[in-house]
Amino acid sequence: TGQNAVPAGVQYFPARVPYISAQSAADESWEDQRKKQWLRKGLLLRDDDALKAMDPTEKMDRLNCKRNKDGELVGDVADRIQMKQLKQYVMALLRRMVDDIASGNVQPNPYTRGTTHDACTFCPYGSVCHKEYVTGRRNYKTMTQERFWDEIGKEVGKDG
Repeated sequence: TGQNAVPAGVQYFPARVPYISAQSAADESWEDQRKKQWLRKGLLLRDDDALKAMDPTEKMDRLNCKRNKDGELVGDVADRIQMKQLKQYVMALLRRMVDDIASGNVQPNPYTRGTTHDACTFCPYGSVCHKEYVTGRRNYKTMTQERFWDEIGKEVGKDG
């Protein structure tokens, strides 16, 4: 990797093979259906050389970003400064988590995201934390990329 390695991103790939119904396979090719369901998610560095190394094809089928008509990258991409800020934010968050655990602060702190996602749904510790008694439940809302990077910038500035 050399002395000055720079993160080029991260992508999450669904681990299970998508099932395609016979009806939808008849409507479209099964290969197109499979590709739609097997999309990657993540964040990539806005760098043509790095992206080309990850996927040398013109279609960029293996990446979670595309080029629009003007040739501009669209999707979940970040420049080097944003990637650096994100790393600083994650490292500060991990330090706080370690400090909390080491000091015994391990109280339940569940969250929801809208009405469709509840972090407690499949949590095996529900009988321990008694989620029904947790006050001040966090509710995360969907945000734009601009707001996300603004919030990261504020947090990194706050933590130094």
